[in-house]
Amino acid sequence: MNVFQLVQKRILITGASSGIGRATALQLAKQGANLVLTARNIERLTDTLNSLPHPERHTLLPTDLTQTASLKQLVKDLGVLDGIVHAAGIVKPYPIEILSEKYLHQLHSINYQAPVLLTSQLLRKRKINKGSSIVFISSIVSEVTYKGGAIYAGTKAALEAFSQTLALEQAHKGIRSNCVAPGIVETPMLQSLDPTYLKSLKSRYPLGFCQAKDVAHAIIFLLSPLSSKITGTKLIIDGGFCAG
Repeated sequence: MNVFQLVQKRILITGASSGIGRATALQLAKQGANLVLTARNIERLTDTLNSLPHPERHTLLPTDLTQTASLKQLVKDLGVLDGIVHAAGIVKPYPIEILSEKYLHQLHSINYQAPVLLTSQLLRKRKINKGSSIVFISSIVSEVTYKGGAIYAGTKAALEAFSQTLALEQAHKGIRSNCVAPGIVETPMLQSLDPTYLKSLKSRYPLGFCQAKDVAHAIIFLLSPLSSKITGTKLIIDGGFCAG
């Protein structure tokens, strides 16, 4: 028995070429979902597809979500969806005193504007089925930020506010909207940090750093009918960091 009841559900994953998006694609494919995968890097996106069981069941639509024409083309090419995972995003530390308009636009365009505009256009074109679930990737930094993280944290806080409003506006259709808010997710990038600093950072996570698949499992729950009465909220996945 497939407890999550996602067999043959058509789900769009943005940022599916790496990280949480890729991990979510792998786990959703195991649940029998039919996926539409999008990202900018065609090579890595194809690698994700080839890693899935039964890759022939899934669709690749490489897209730069920050480009208006590309986003509109994606909406045009998509069929009707049963779920969306907005996993595309970037993080770069940048001290406030040297902020630039270019940096502000870069982070806002992919972390906030892209998922907001994509969702809006899909709703306008009636390409999200009644009873669907939409999941946004936020972060614990919307509440607990860090030096250099002002703009990144701001994009995530804005995304959470958008998700809450979306949940209210679409509830009459049974369309749910939620966020997952991970703490640090263990990736090869962490190995570039100073070992002493990394050890100190990890000591603040009682259950250790998250793996991408830990976040993917939470996303699957929020996509599934098992969470049918959960909307307008966020699920924190941080190994106990925010507990103090």
